[in-house]
Amino acid sequence: MSDTLLTKDNPTEETSELQMTSIEPRSTVTTQGIMLLNLGTPSAPETGAVRRYLRQFLSDPRVMDISPIGRFFLLNLIILPFRSSKSAEAYRLVWTDQGSPIICHGEKLTELVQQRLNSKQPGAYKVKLAMRYGEPSIQRVMREFRDEGIDAIKVVTLFPQYASATVGSAMEEVYRVANLEWNMPVITATPAYYDHPGYIGAFADVTKTAVDSDNYDYYLFSFHGLPERHIRKADAEDNPGQPEHCLADGSCCECITSRNRNCYRAQCYATARGIARKLKLEDGTWSVSFQSRLGREAWIPPYTDKKIEELAQNGIKSLAILSPAFVADCLETLEELGIRGKESFLEAGGEKFKMIPSLNTNPKWVETVIELATTNNPSIARSEAPNQSMPGTEQRISHCEEQSDAAIPSPIDRGFEKENQRSNNMTAHTFEPSLSRKGLITLSGLVWSSAGVMLLIRAILMIDTITTTGIALIILGLVVGTLKSKFVLSTVARKNIERIKTMSPDKSKICLFAFQPVMSYLLIALMVTAGVTLRHYFPHSIYVISLYFAIGAALLYSGLEYFRSASQV
Repeated sequence: MSDTLLTKDNPTEETSELQMTSIEPRSTVTTQGIMLLNLGTPSAPETGAVRRYLRQFLSDPRVMDISPIGRFFLLNLIILPFRSSKSAEAYRLVWTDQGSPIICHGEKLTELVQQRLNSKQPGAYKVKLAMRYGEPSIQRVMREFRDEGIDAIKVVTLFPQYASATVGSAMEEVYRVANLEWNMPVITATPAYYDHPGYIGAFADVTKTAVDSDNYDYYLFSFHGLPERHIRKADAEDNPGQPEHCLADGSCCECITSRNRNCYRAQCYATARGIARKLKLEDGTWSVSFQSRLGREAWIPPYTDKKIEELAQNGIKSLAILSPAFVADCLETLEELGIRGKESFLEAGGEKFKMIPSLNTNPKWVETVIELATTNNPSIARSEAPNQSMPGTEQRISHCEEQSDAAIPSPIDRGFEKENQRSNNMTAHTFEPSLSRKGLITLSGLVWSSAGVMLLIRAILMIDTITTTGIALIILGLVVGTLKSKFVLSTVARKNIERIKTMSPDKSKICLFAFQPVMSYLLIALMVTAGVTLRHYFPHSIYVISLYFAIGAALLYSGLEYFRSASQV
């Protein structure tokens, strides 16, 4: 058959064998989606809303990269019960009539970018703001793009420096949500733009406007901190089998090379050097520090809170502080630096403190976002001249000679990490659900104790506000639980232990599900149903919380009876 397209205007002898089809021309004009993606914020400056936000944020394994069990207990037993109310107080200090500052600035930036794009190419782009945690969520924004018929999305992460805990987590969630769709959208993303001329220039402009004609003794560039292990993990992944480079000595971040191309700390120093050069700051009048530490483990030094006090104690009377890790003012800039940082500086002997605003809706920043969103290869500098040494270190140039554009790929280019495939050569085996008497007794103890711990955690999470009556009822619940364990549940536990011991005198294997009597399964089902019902209808009742404490403590203490007996079998 001829390759010529058959139409009514071009009939051939074969037209009788082929049904004529009218081919509609396809429109070549499609709308490109642009997602401006930031970290997130609570929905309100209240303890409950902040707790929900922190739970989502700190449950992310890229943020708290410890074992899931350790993360669960650290988050639910220590961080959420004690940090939520304190963080809510901080949010109330910076909350506006329009809502969270990061949302307000983000929405205004989105509006301005959309207006500028419409003036250039009407209908070609649709810009939306999304948050990695909280609302507007990535899933919600992706659904809006889909409903509007937009199949191609450019993600502009509002994190200039790459870190697995920010850009990595955000892009992982974007890819995860995209994978839920049968018709997957086309996703592209901007690389790290820590040294983009527009970004650097915008921060320099904002700084010049803020300081005006005032003179400041010192400029401190404060970036969000990370645990040191995050930096070392990035180094080990990019340079397998090679000696440690990141944090090995004081010169590791003097410039960007193929060795530290994905190092967050190195990119922060590169940003600071770029802005310092643009502002024509002299050596010795500026430095870099890292803020927002969490916990007692080692984070990237130097620490901003310590550095602020140190500068004042060393005779610096006027201090201007910038935080280029944030492109919109938020809790970390307005409260942590603008309020607490200022108080620390003045109390330590300083006299004048200036918190430089973030980029927010600076015109040069708006144009930079447009370039990042609409250009395949934005003009990101990758050949940093080491003509200005990192403060506090000697200038070393030899290790920087290897840098080149080709040697420094974007971490985003790696895309979504695929899981390792399991081997198909695994040896088949038969699973027999049975245990020894000691194993059954131990299993019973684990079940009782775990149920007790879960109830205690649930009780803690249900606490909304602390009152004197509430504390008294919680203490009463714990006392009742202890007494119930001693006089009721411990007796039940001992009877169950004796039942297990008499089941197999020859110590042969026993059915796994015999760790509890048959009737106990019905009792467990009734207790679970009652607990869910109470929590549903009385979610924050102090009496329900007290009951949870009582039952949880009783189960936990009684579970110890099993462990003591198991050690003697």
